[in-house]
This record gives sequence, structure tokens and C-alpha cells, in this order.
Amino acid sequence: MWSSPTTRRAPTGATPTRSLRSLLPTTRTPVPSWTFSPTIPRAPASSGSIGICIGGHLSFRAAFNPDVRAAACFYATDIHKRGLGQGMNDDSLDRVGEIRGELLMIWGRQDPHIPREGRERIHAALEDAGTRFSWLEVNGQHAFGRDEGPRYDPELARQCLGHVLDLFHRRLGQGEEETAADSGPVETRH
Repeated sequence: MWSSPTTRRAPTGATPTRSLRSLLPTTRTPVPSWTFSPTIPRAPASSGSIGICIGGHLSFRAAFNPDVRAAACFYATDIHKRGLGQGMNDDSLDRVGEIRGELLMIWGRQDPHIPREGRERIHAALEDAGTRFSWLEVNGQHAFGRDEGPRYDPELARQCLGHVLDLFHRRLGQGEEETAADSGPVETRH
């Protein structure tokens, strides 16, 4: 989870491990995260989430919480095939209408784990529910942002993280105030 940049502090009960901004200058920085106590019932107002791979799916699900104003999901695995957890029957696509914040969905076109048909299914569900989202498909493999192995593309990863920072600045920089952008569904394609 990411706290509003205007507060410059971690949400109650959370411990920051890295600033997202620290990801941009170098390529070997760990992905940022917040560690939450399981006793905290809700995220603080003006929160965001970011997830990569299966974490992208979890970030998508974090957006069901009405306090999550922004969620960035990198190549969110298994949303299209309901594959989170045991039994291949998660309800992520069924709950898209619960999302009140804005999503940033980032995909690699050459990702064998989320084929075009799967991406189209997710896109259609977001459109049908009137969800606010940006959709970015790039020429990259699954894990193009992981800083090891042959699929890693440091420039592409840097560009995509720039989109995340833009989303968080726009949606979390407002604090708890409602913005005109909260008034209805909008999609942007990059």
C-alpha cells in the first residue's frame, strides 16, 4: 500500500520498506511494499496499492476496498481465468463494480500467462462496470520489469513506473478530498 504523498508518512500500523521514487534512478531496487498488521480492519483514507504478477491480481483485489483510491497492476496473473487461490473459482471479475478508485493496468503483449483473449476479458469487465482505469499494453514478456533474466527491459520498466507515479500523484495527492475525476467512468489508453 502507498500513503498519500502529501502526508509523507506510513499509514498507521505500516512500515515502509522503500520509496517508489527510489525505483526510478536505479534498476536493482526492491519493489516497495507496506507491511500491515492483520488486526487493521481497513486501509487508511487515500491509500493506493501496487502489485506485480500475482501481486498485480492482489492489487486489483485491494481496489475493492473503498479507501483505495489508486491501484497499479502489472501483468496481473490469473484474473481472466479466476485462478487465485485453490479451486480456480475466485470472484475478482464478478466484483469489478465495487472498485471506486482508479486502476492502472499494465500488460506485456508477449506474456504467455495473460494472452490477448484474457486481457480482452478483463478489459470488457472493467468497461461494463464503468470502472475508472488506464490500460497500457507494451511489447514485453511477463516479468519485463523484474531486474534479472532475459525478459527484463529496464527502459520499459522505468517508463511504466513513471505511469504509476503519475497515477499516485494524481489520485493520492488529493488527500481525502473528492475530486471532479470521481464523478464517473473514464478510460485512458497509452
